[in-house]
Amino acid sequence: MVRGGKLRLMSISSFLAGTQITVPAIADFVPASTGGVAQQAPAATSPMSLGDFHFTAFEVPENIQHGIKQITVTHTLIGGRRVVDAMGASYDPIKWDGILLSADAEDRRDTLKRMAASGRNYTLTWGNTALDVVIEDVQFDEKSAFQIAYAITVCVLETAVTEAAQGSALQAATTDLGNAVGVSAPTGLTGIRDSLSGVLKTAQQVRSGTAQIVGVWNGLNAAKHQIDNAMADANGVIGAIGSIGSITENTSNTINDLERASNAFERLAQLGATGGYVGRAIVNVRGLTGF
Repeated sequence: MVRGGKLRLMSISSFLAGTQITVPAIADFVPASTGGVAQQAPAATSPMSLGDFHFTAFEVPENIQHGIKQITVTHTLIGGRRVVDAMGASYDPIKWDGILLSADAEDRRDTLKRMAASGRNYTLTWGNTALDVVIEDVQFDEKSAFQIAYAITVCVLETAVTEAAQGSALQAATTDLGNAVGVSAPTGLTGIRDSLSGVLKTAQQVRSGTAQIVGVWNGLNAAKHQIDNAMADANGVIGAIGSIGSITENTSNTINDLERASNAFERLAQLGATGGYVGRAIVNVRGLTGF
């Protein structure tokens, strides 16, 4: 489904209504291991990741429930006057849900199960947010082998940005940039790969000085803009196929449209993984710039 757009997931059935293609055939067009089906919601252009698990397409939630409160101890004095001791910040559990919609949805479900069972700390990132968390709960609602709804709750340990204060932010950003260059290597992402390679070279040469770090910051944001635009273009391909009624009763046309959509899905998955690394690098470098 394109949540926040014109299509919804119910359209796996209605998507093929009136054609000669059976529902199981859709699995042949759903990309494996790299993420699932595109969505046009704004969140799709701001990928999120949990450790090395990158959420893309319908896996990306429409909403993320999170908050923070101050731990306080209140002393009530004679006459009703109160003295409040502030003990520090406490993050509320973070909750979100989405749909694993891909040929390898069961494998991705099992990966989330293993991550939850391990009790390990993972870095959760989305947009410009990065937090160290432990998975408290993960639930699944399976409709088919390639369509599995999920819901996750995590407990926040601390902000990952605290590493910047310890001097490891630039190193972490450089590592993420290297990973982003590797993910963007496939044909079709050449421009983004070249931009990231340039930023990586700058980051590797930083020794001291705010000017060099600002150069890395500007390069990262320019690359993120490229990624967002490319994802919007790929989403446009999916939206055009679904919204202008080009899926017809002509089986040949339907196959062609689905193949075009499948190519766009794969591109979105690559962009989503690349954007996840770039987003985390931006968070770490921001801690050094003071922006």
